[in-house]
Amino acid sequence: MDEIEQNLHQHVIPNHCQGDFYEIRIQDHLDVIWSEWFDSLSLDWTASGVTISSGRIPDQAALLGILNRLYRLNLTLLSVIKIDPGENPVILAAR
Repeated sequence: MDEIEQNLHQHVIPNHCQGDFYEIRIQDHLDVIWSEWFDSLSLDWTASGVTISSGRIPDQAALLGILNRLYRLNLTLLSVIKIDPGENPVILAAR
């Protein structure tokens, strides 16, 4: 098998196809039991009572799904920030 055929069989997905990195801030501390509702996102908590959910989200449909879950839980969304590698964060929504 030559190099071209090997590359075709490697199913490597470029970073830009894996989704973007987001940070979602939610008012109040969410209990760790809710982490499964946020797929593969991590949950962190601030001293000021904010939950920060962050991680790579594959596409806009997945982001909308997460935001809909927050809505159904009647949680207050503080901000959604898309973080591009090497760039300043872009605030997509804020309270």
